[in-house]
Amino acid sequence: MHAALGDGTSAIQHIDTQVDYLEKQDTKSVQIEQNKKAQQQELNRLKGFLNDAQKLAASKGAAINAIKGAQKLISEFDEANKALIGEVEQEKPIVEQNIDIRESYQQFVTLLNAYRKKLPALLVENLGDEVVKLYNAFNRNDAPTELLASIQLPLAQNQKLKISYQNEPQKYFDALHVLSEGHIRCVGLAILLAKNIKEDCPLLIFDDPVNAIDDDHRQSIRRTLFEDDYFDGKQIILTCHGEEFFKDIQNQLSVEQVKSSQRLAFLPRIDEPHIQVDFKCAPRNYIEGALEHFRKNELRFALGKSRQALESLTTGKVWQYVSKHGDGNLSIKLRAANAPIGLRQLTDQLKSKIKKGDFTDAEKHNVLSPIEQLLGINGDSLEWRYLNKGTHDEVDRAEFERNSVHTIVSALALLDQAL
Repeated sequence: MHAALGDGTSAIQHIDTQVDYLEKQDTKSVQIEQNKKAQQQELNRLKGFLNDAQKLAASKGAAINAIKGAQKLISEFDEANKALIGEVEQEKPIVEQNIDIRESYQQFVTLLNAYRKKLPALLVENLGDEVVKLYNAFNRNDAPTELLASIQLPLAQNQKLKISYQNEPQKYFDALHVLSEGHIRCVGLAILLAKNIKEDCPLLIFDDPVNAIDDDHRQSIRRTLFEDDYFDGKQIILTCHGEEFFKDIQNQLSVEQVKSSQRLAFLPRIDEPHIQVDFKCAPRNYIEGALEHFRKNELRFALGKSRQALESLTTGKVWQYVSKHGDGNLSIKLRAANAPIGLRQLTDQLKSKIKKGDFTDAEKHNVLSPIEQLLGINGDSLEWRYLNKGTHDEVDRAEFERNSVHTIVSALALLDQAL
């Protein structure tokens, strides 16, 4: 195999050359096979894309058909609702305006809520001292331990209303826990009145201000409104359901004040479809009533009102006046345990207190003079007997003496004016 051939090579060389060639061809075949596999995989991948593309094309066709159908429906809808669509177009400016209103309203509500949060502080700012004064005026007959030293008004949501008493000014309590309903109403009334004073309002309007407040506090509230100087110069408009409270107000005022006030009575509806208003109310002030009856020569009724006036003046205003300027302790004898106080005896006792030398009012003669006029009439007279016991109906009664009745009514008017 190694013998030289004619071409200068040997057979073994030719075999090696053929083996090399075959090996190279085998390598190329393997490479080609591998390339074929790779190409087959790429072909399979591309076929997958083709399938996807065919599916997408089918879906596209369906979608195009659906779009055409929808466009047809839209066209038909537009045609069928042409008028309605036109109305919608016309409403667009209104809708835009409403949107602006809504946004403005939302902004307004935001501002309003912010203001509401600040409102408690704005309403009660710097009112504490005035509230304490008014509350104590409403409760002037309470024990000193029940009068307020200070009050902490709530300035924000969920804050508590706190108070301290004069006997423990540094110790604060939750007002809603320690005060009765009537006292809580007094606090609320004091806050409203303090705000009126703080704002220097020329007008004070009250609708039944003493509802659910006991009689003792009603008297003090009347005195605060019409006797103290908190509301001097203010016009007061007051309504109430209570006949007695209205009557008491009328007698708290002087006759001149009553005459200068306007009184209206809303009458019950009896077979009437509308509210009836009485612009000429009967006098509730006893002295005004006595003067009116005397002017009409109704002496018996004038004495009846005079008795009520004298009882109201002596047990109320005169006794308070005496206690303020002198010794208010009286010594009165009663005929029996349940006997009423004789008005002449009470009047005489008050006169003796006023006449004392240590009485402090330099102008006491203005009060003393009408009292002496009253007592100058004989105590056994028919007029004084009726002042003492009332004008009960009797058969064959003697006539009243007009001059005596005139003296009584006039003296009561002067006494009311002096007080």
